[in-house]
Amino acid sequence: MTETAITAQEFRVMLRSVAAKIIGEESHLNSLDAALGDGDHGITMRLGFEAVARKLSEMDAPAGIARTLEESGMTFMGATGGAIGVVLGKMLIAAGRSLKDASRFGVPEFRAMLAAMEASVSNSGKVKSGDKTILDAVSGASTSLSGDEGTVLAAVPKAALAAEQAAQNTAHMLCRVGRASRLGESALGHPDPGAVSFSIMLRAMAEWLEKRSEAFT
Repeated sequence: MTETAITAQEFRVMLRSVAAKIIGEESHLNSLDAALGDGDHGITMRLGFEAVARKLSEMDAPAGIARTLEESGMTFMGATGGAIGVVLGKMLIAAGRSLKDASRFGVPEFRAMLAAMEASVSNSGKVKSGDKTILDAVSGASTSLSGDEGTVLAAVPKAALAAEQAAQNTAHMLCRVGRASRLGESALGHPDPGAVSFSIMLRAMAEWLEKRSEAFT
């Protein structure tokens, strides 16, 4: 892929691949959550992204990137319960609002999306990096980008790797917020399911972009 950005229609296709990847990780995410919570994080993510996938398939061709993200966020919240439903839903909505004028999705848009997601979690969840939440992965991805990556094909895999590393690093953290904060040192050794979920989302985006690139070479 030589282009620096992808179209809004391609962006929707990429999000559907993200939904499929998360749905396929249900058991894995449930097992991670079992160590820290109710063991239903994977179920919640599946339900949310099944609904998002349906919404994406219903969108008309002119739907832009901002509308795609905002409606995906509202759909995710409407289909799920619990904290992650609200947190991730608001992240997607905030990302959409930050890209209201975007006609294509390139490195500037990707950076703006991550920054908006980071601010959404930090502001609405009253959490900070190091609290063992999804914010750790989002912040890791956001801060990994210098702005010189050139294309989304370069930027997204870089951010995905940073998010994966940050998610794994949460295994060495104590839970500072939510019900899991009562676990104390029992939480050590277990990564945060939300952080892992976000890293999976970015990895799915990177894989889709790589496949797209291979199709054009």
